[in-house]
Amino acid sequence: MNRIGGRDIQFVKSPRYELNNSFTKPTATTTPNTSCSYPGIVGVKSSTDGTYTVSVFTYGLDESSSSIKGVKQLQILSTDTIPAGTSCIVIKVFDKEGTVHYYMQVPVWLA
Repeated sequence: MNRIGGRDIQFVKSPRYELNNSFTKPTATTTPNTSCSYPGIVGVKSSTDGTYTVSVFTYGLDESSSSIKGVKQLQILSTDTIPAGTSCIVIKVFDKEGTVHYYMQVPVWLA
């Protein structure tokens, strides 16, 4: 027992410790269905549904990118086309069933 502020306190070891008191490193896990955002570069526009193929940098700009199809731009007229090579922020979200959806926002200013 330890005494803190006039009270007896008992410290217990974290579950990360094995019976032999050696430290076991927690395993890295990914939280399922977690939304996140990434930097991206706009590619080509789909002629069928108006979405874009975007190069997404999931590990930062210094690492290689992944090509994601079906990325939807927020707030755009169906007749407008974003030029290839435009920087954007890509948002990865999950719906209630766990299906992944991608959205993007390019640097635009509404007048």
